[in-house]
Amino acid sequence: MQVHEIVTEPLRLAGLSRHECRERAPALLALVGLAPEHGTRYEGASRGRTGRSAWPAP
Repeated sequence: MQVHEIVTEPLRLAGLSRHECRERAPALLALVGLAPEHGTRYEGASRGRTGRSAWPAP
């Protein structure tokens, strides 16, 4: 999974469309201290950390 998919996963589970998630991804990445260009990187070992940081998003 790419970082933006991990960060927006809670939003998808909450029922938002993929389009809405893509629009919110840069703000969520900034919220966890990442630049928008990090969204297209693949995240492996720290998937849990990245995912947990997005849960307060909605």
